[in-house]
Amino acid sequence: DINGEYSLPGVTAGTWCVSVDALTPPNDTILIPGNWTYPVRDASPAESEEILGPSEDLIDVNFGWDYQFLPEAVEPLRYFCTINQDAFLRTGPSSSEYPTVTGFLKGHIFEVLALSGPDRPGYYYGQDEAMIKGWIAKYLLDCINLDEGSLEIMKSPKVPKPVETPEPLVCSSDLIDDQCTAAGGTWEIPVSSASGAYCLCPK
Repeated sequence: DINGEYSLPGVTAGTWCVSVDALTPPNDTILIPGNWTYPVRDASPAESEEILGPSEDLIDVNFGWDYQFLPEAVEPLRYFCTINQDAFLRTGPSSSEYPTVTGFLKGHIFEVLALSGPDRPGYYYGQDEAMIKGWIAKYLLDCINLDEGSLEIMKSPKVPKPVETPEPLVCSSDLIDDQCTAAGGTWEIPVSSASGAYCLCPK
């Protein structure tokens, strides 16, 4: 088919040779000029011997073809910028809501890979030479010939929830045993059964 996929239904068990001839119409108008690269380079036709068991389906019986006049792969543009003052790299596009990944000194080289979206404009996502990745504000970078139109718009990661600091326990006689110890007290169990256990707080 148009994707180069094929099937041979109704083949019985046995040893078979699957072959493709690039010179047979309509293959010639699709493949030529070029040559086979797999399973044997420059074979004509390309052949593959396959053993089919009873009630078995064979998949991935593949052939490789190299077109003679394919355009050369274009290297993606890379944008390297210089950090113009000491700056922080963060896990998201913000000056405070996201944790700091690392700090950079003025003059550090940073490669811009993507642009923040309209929900949080003004930030670039990228990496330095050590492959440390994160977000940095645009104004902290001096970039030459950077084309923002060629950059991917990158979605902001979720803002991490702040870690809640638990209220410190204040020692009092009515705390239970675990709380009493955590608050710096001592759990006292009186010898007399007339009164129950209680928390003895330091003075």
